[in-house]
Amino acid sequence: FAPGIYYDTEASFFWVLSRYRRTVLEGVFHRGTFWVFLLIHLLVKFAFVSGWVSKVEREVLHVHGSALSVMSTLTTFFEVFYTTQCWGRCTKLYHLTRDMLGDTYDFVMEMRLLIGVSSQAHVRLSSRYVMASVFVFFCEIDYEVSDSEWDQIIRLGLIKRDELEHLTACSSTERSML
Repeated sequence: FAPGIYYDTEASFFWVLSRYRRTVLEGVFHRGTFWVFLLIHLLVKFAFVSGWVSKVEREVLHVHGSALSVMSTLTTFFEVFYTTQCWGRCTKLYHLTRDMLGDTYDFVMEMRLLIGVSSQAHVRLSSRYVMASVFVFFCEIDYEVSDSEWDQIIRLGLIKRDELEHLTACSSTERSML
């Protein structure tokens, strides 16, 4: 479960394919450069099909088949290289996230073992704050914690209303230091 991101595991295959929000398509279609290049492509294609570009100009723009094999080989190499790099970053992020969650669990267990009964209120408070900071960390993936996410953190009992007022007065950088 990642705060702010909802994934319905019971959804149909076609519903998942038809999603637009929080996908790569949303990022691509909101860039002006995509639309500029698409328009240039369509104009060049229309110029060739309609005959605006003469045969002499077409010969200048012609690419020989042997050059295409070199270009496709290089393109394939860079696509595989880039995909491997992306996968490596993804798995590294996964392992770092798992380590962070494991460290949170270890902290809570050590507090219970070392302090335990002698000061149970301090153990609860420190555990609550550590879990709240991890939860806020995941909420800040979208750069800002929404009101519904703050409400969820309060409902879970990780912070109280007066603590929320103090936290929302701080910037995200200051919050990470608290």
